Amino acid sequence: METLVNSRSEVLERIFSLPLELHLRSQVSLLQLVKNTGYPALSGQIDVGSIKDAIRGRQGLIDAWLDYSREKPANWGWFIEGPDDGIYLVGSRTRSLEMPWQIREVEEACACFIKAELDAVLGRGP
Repeated sequence: METLVNSRSEVLERIFSLPLELHLRSQVSLLQLVKNTGYPALSGQIDVGSIKDAIRGRQGLIDAWLDYSREKPANWGWFIEGPDDGIYLVGSRTRSLEMPWQIREVEEACACFIKAELDAVLGRGP
């Protein structure tokens, strides 16, 4: 069991470095970078709650993902915006019928965005 926890923890840390990896390795596709994290094999064990717990108190990581969302092409995938009056919006640009989630806690909003974005890159639903 300890190996599984360590493995999940290592995968989470690789996931958190994705925004930086994209800047450093722009010639590698986002899909390949997501695969390299190990997330596809452990996606069922990495939920919003585990991401939220792992980023709590790590404002630099949260800021990196907010920047990633702002800098990505506006016509694809998921976004996180805010805060606006203390509320973050997390939604899909490609699923226009769904309303964005309104979330007050930045860690939860960021975790929802990360999970949805990773699954979208892999071609999976939210």
